[in-house]
Amino acid sequence: MRSRIFFKLFMVLLAVIGTLMVLMLWVINSSFRTGFEAYLIERELPAVQQAAQRLGEYYQRQGSWRDVRGNPRIWRQLLESEGMQFATPARPHRRPPPGSVPSRPAPRLSDRPDPSPLAAQSLPRRLTLTDVDRQRVFGNPDIARTARWLPIEVAGDTAGWLALTPQSLATDQLAQHFVEQQRQNVQWLAGMGLLLVLLLSAGLARLFVRPVTRLTQATDQLARGDLEVRVPVAGRDELAQLSDNFNQMAARLQQAAQLRQQWISDISHELRTPIAVLSAEIEAMVDGVRQPTPERISSLYSEVGGLTGLVADLHQLALSDQSALELELTTVDLLELCQGHVALFQPRMAASKLNLLLEVEPQQCLQVRGDSRRLSQLLTNLLENSLRYTDAGGAVVVQLRSEPSWLVLEVKDSTPGVPDAALEQIFERLYRVDRSRSRAMGGSGLGLSICRSLVEAHGGTIQAHNRRTGGLTISIRLPLSDS
Repeated sequence: MRSRIFFKLFMVLLAVIGTLMVLMLWVINSSFRTGFEAYLIERELPAVQQAAQRLGEYYQRQGSWRDVRGNPRIWRQLLESEGMQFATPARPHRRPPPGSVPSRPAPRLSDRPDPSPLAAQSLPRRLTLTDVDRQRVFGNPDIARTARWLPIEVAGDTAGWLALTPQSLATDQLAQHFVEQQRQNVQWLAGMGLLLVLLLSAGLARLFVRPVTRLTQATDQLARGDLEVRVPVAGRDELAQLSDNFNQMAARLQQAAQLRQQWISDISHELRTPIAVLSAEIEAMVDGVRQPTPERISSLYSEVGGLTGLVADLHQLALSDQSALELELTTVDLLELCQGHVALFQPRMAASKLNLLLEVEPQQCLQVRGDSRRLSQLLTNLLENSLRYTDAGGAVVVQLRSEPSWLVLEVKDSTPGVPDAALEQIFERLYRVDRSRSRAMGGSGLGLSICRSLVEAHGGTIQAHNRRTGGLTISIRLPLSDS
């Protein structure tokens, strides 16, 4: 996996950067060649302009180009008067002895281009004289390759045109040598650039693949059961975000594993205690140590009822975890439901020397869309929790009020309260606060966990906070009914 990703990324970077470099070198080479040719033309323009001026003076005297047409002597005189040389000898030659007859006739300027490449490249050989309509009068016949057209003006009017054909770099030895040298430099730069691209692509590919490799290795360790594995997070890009998400996932898995271990331990303890009591009592009755009196049988039945309730609570929480908690939704009047539960719990509260009150803001809609049986179970768990853990002589207040789109149900009790650090944990399963809210006071530690699952199933929220005067407030927000 690692080598494949590295190779793919390396090839992509190499292709992209290499293509850009080749394109850049091609543009540089083309731009240089074009610019060099333009430079050669610009260098010759002053001489050509002077020649055009000289030709204009000639036209003003003669009144036409008639004498120039087909007359190389006049054409040569006009151009050489500006210091132009038609050809440069390729090599020096010796003067023939006096009285000897030359073996070859002297070269004669004609209307045809000199076959010598060096002569053909001379400036006069690349000039063409045309009339106003750009019809050739004399000079280079290759007008199609003309790079510049210079007007020949006489008394403010155009009498003709002087066309300049660019030099051919292929036949200009000096220019060709210079261009070839530059081409070699470009090729050398291209080779060095390719090596740099290889090194840069390999470095970038390794840099990009490194966090992926760390994630792959960490994922393998996590799959093998190492829940403590973490990956370093560097930067703020998507790979850093992925690494951070992996660390959070690993932390949650580790926490879930620890909670599962604690859950199994607590459930075993919760089941072991009543089962041990039942086993001891039944064994004593079987051995004849104790008689099966109605009181003892009633005590055994009470223990069985406690086990049944614990199993039912566990089953309900399991359904909640699987999102399989079934709700029969109807319009429920929460005021009526609270009034019934307050009336039901008042005798038990009074027996524990607690005052139970119901506070309701009048003329408010207190209906919600929910399951009346589940909401009744929610109120029962909250009141049982307050009854079990509130000190004698205190009070329990059930308060109902409505807010925009929400119904707020609060159950407030008096001392003792809960440590601030434990406020979020009291909704965890089997969690008990030490001292004031201990196992000695009864309960399985699942009541508030069930309350949270019921509230969330109805689309609401549940929170706990301590009161300034002491005690605990459980605040529940449920969506108001639309009807």
